[in-house]
Amino acid sequence: MKKVVVCILSCMMIFLLVGCDKQVKLNTEENDLIAEYIAGVMLKYSFSDKWNYEKAVSRVDSYKPKNPASTLGGGATINNTTPTQSPTSASTPTTVATSTKDVIKALSSALEIGELDIQYKTYSVGERYPTEEYAISVPAGEGFKVLALEFELTNHSNSAMELNTYNKGVVFRLDLGERAFTQYASMLKNDLVFLKNISVDAGSTYKAVVLFQIPDSLADSVAGSTLSVYHNSTSMGKVLSL
Repeated sequence: MKKVVVCILSCMMIFLLVGCDKQVKLNTEENDLIAEYIAGVMLKYSFSDKWNYEKAVSRVDSYKPKNPASTLGGGATINNTTPTQSPTSASTPTTVATSTKDVIKALSSALEIGELDIQYKTYSVGERYPTEEYAISVPAGEGFKVLALEFELTNHSNSAMELNTYNKGVVFRLDLGERAFTQYASMLKNDLVFLKNISVDAGSTYKAVVLFQIPDSLADSVAGSTLSVYHNSTSMGKVLSL
């Protein structure tokens, strides 16, 4: 069906160029741009060239953490460089944490969740998350799997705590082999960096999650990857190794 649409589109554009010749004059550069666009569309929907197209689209020259509040979500990027640290501000850690314990403490501070304890529990890879039959879930994109990292937030205080971690400038990055992926933004109410008006009673534990979309080809290679966290584009360090 896509090939039919492409053929129709190509014919229509050619017809318009020929039929409107008496009204619109195109220079050489404009003609080249139109031809390039048609070729790109045909290449995109050509099964035999699909791999080459996707490889070209996926090329990224530099890594920049995406804003998790973006409507497009945090997409996957192919790169192994580290973001340049931004100038220090009141809301940015003055130093990069040197140990996992320090990173977790800095993360808690950045998310403004006080002394609440954050601990990593497990991860899962699948076609969607969560997997319960009637649950609102995040599906995997075509050619991808959803990687879900689950954390437990425990309130050790004597009173209930309300969590609001959204719009705090925190984003996670997963380094998987020679590739790196930014956190995938979701509408799940328990997304760790999008918690809104979540109440955790004294002595209770709340399960939160951080999601990534990773290629099918890497779904069996998650073990050994590392998770890092950034605050306002400044690295706070490594959270854990899977």
